Amino acid sequence: MASLQLAEQDERRLSSQAHEQLLALILAGEVAAGQVLSERRVALRLGISRTPLRDAMRQLEAEGLLERQFDGRMRVRVLEASDYIDNLNARELIEGETARLAAGRVPAATIASLRNRLRRLIEQRSGPEEVVWRLDDELHDTIAVAAGSARLRALVRDLRREAHLVDPRRLPDRILPGTHEHLALLDAIEKGDAEGAASAMREHLEHVKTDFLALLARGGRAP
Repeated sequence: MASLQLAEQDERRLSSQAHEQLLALILAGEVAAGQVLSERRVALRLGISRTPLRDAMRQLEAEGLLERQFDGRMRVRVLEASDYIDNLNARELIEGETARLAAGRVPAATIASLRNRLRRLIEQRSGPEEVVWRLDDELHDTIAVAAGSARLRALVRDLRREAHLVDPRRLPDRILPGTHEHLALLDAIEKGDAEGAASAMREHLEHVKTDFLALLARGGRAP
């Protein structure tokens, strides 16, 4: 019995590791939206066997990041433009609330660290893409954590993961304006201005939506 339990624990651990590794590839855009996944190639790339990989892929399917084709193969979900707009609308409501709840609750040292890194991006006129988007994720997650609701944090996480299916590099002109918007958001949170923080978050996401729609009007693609 003990050996069976250990085997089950080991299987869950491997499946969890496979999930995190494949999720990281998707969020980084290294596995692009619409790309069909070859179990053999992905397993070789991650250095794992196919059994935990299949478990991980089924979990990512349930999370809405992978979708099963008619032939049974999995591919990275393609987020249509209308779905992305819906995503942003939902985030305005949910992240606006997390910002309101987080006002006055983010440690001063955390705000100072985020603010300094944002200011460096402005001074450098942007920065490496992976650094920019990692900081973006960290800031939004920090606010979600400070809101004090595990459910809200999970909703923010899931919506932001879905949003990553639209390559953020398609909106490079959003980096500097978005950085200034993040600074205004941090200012309101530091002051404990709940309504100001909620408004700053909603305005930030509304600007993302406006610029995305402008991209489509110029003939750009969603993914």
